[in-house]
Amino acid sequence: MNLIDHILIPTDFSEDSEKACRVADKMLSSGDGTVDLLHVIPNTILHDEQIKEAASVDINGKNARADGRELYPMIFNEAELKLKKLMKNHFHYANRGKTYVTVDRSPARTIADKAWNGNYSMIIMSAKGKHESGWFRGSTTEEVIRSSRAPVLSVFDSADTLETGRIVIPVDGSLLSMSAIPAAAMIASIFHATITFLYVHEVLGLFSNTIPDKPDDQKTRRTHEYLMDQLMNFIDTAKPHGLHVIDSDAAGLTGLLYDNREIGISFDVLKGYSAHHEITSYANQYADMVVMATHGRSGLAHMLLGSHAEKVALNTQKTVLTVRPDPEIFEQQNA
Repeated sequence: MNLIDHILIPTDFSEDSEKACRVADKMLSSGDGTVDLLHVIPNTILHDEQIKEAASVDINGKNARADGRELYPMIFNEAELKLKKLMKNHFHYANRGKTYVTVDRSPARTIADKAWNGNYSMIIMSAKGKHESGWFRGSTTEEVIRSSRAPVLSVFDSADTLETGRIVIPVDGSLLSMSAIPAAAMIASIFHATITFLYVHEVLGLFSNTIPDKPDDQKTRRTHEYLMDQLMNFIDTAKPHGLHVIDSDAAGLTGLLYDNREIGISFDVLKGYSAHHEITSYANQYADMVVMATHGRSGLAHMLLGSHAEKVALNTQKTVLTVRPDPEIFEQQNA
């Protein structure tokens, strides 16, 4: 499925959450995908409103409103009107899908389940939201990134800089970490951005580096060569639709071609004690967006997600797209 075929945007109607709509609108301008909007009302809000309703009495001890049950359709109708307004203000008619309002004590679980059961190609949501609703990076967004099987694009304040910007793909040399490439290439082609592959040599990593350690004067060159080989290997193995490499005998690998649009690429190598710390610092300084696979070198469940991707997504001040690798890549990685 194409990344922009069927997009789900959860919103809490905050100013930050509207940025997700603007990014989605830009992505949809190059295709014919559809977007659905979702608002999850935490059931604690309904509980609070019920208490207010019970306290709203006239001097004769009668409820000021006829029936507390009228409160539910009022809240739902208000949310539905807001969703329709967002849809009309941000999306072309051809890209408008459905709007959903639901109640649950766990918005993150509802979002992840909705994306999976609805066969959505991607979730786009703000990295932050209304503080009172618990929508800020580290709560709802964190839980969605951790649990969603669909790609999750968490939009930060810097999303407006994506045009002609720089997308960073953190890789560890495995095929699994290369799984982020097709999504990154599509976004780069839409925003006319470039891609940088970032590898971190962990000095005291729990697991040995994928790339054999070499003397410092040889390590960077060897790492570049290895990453280029793995990039070629991934494209030959996964055969992502519309994605090809641009190479020449003289210059080697010089770029990517996505649907006949050229994308410039580069490789950068860092050395440090903590991969996620180095990636976060690098991204905050040089990236406009980070795209990364949620599992890495060993293929063990929650390995990269738990230790690197999740920490980067929660701590970087940049827009982040997390992509769960295809199960077939897991099998090939562990073969």
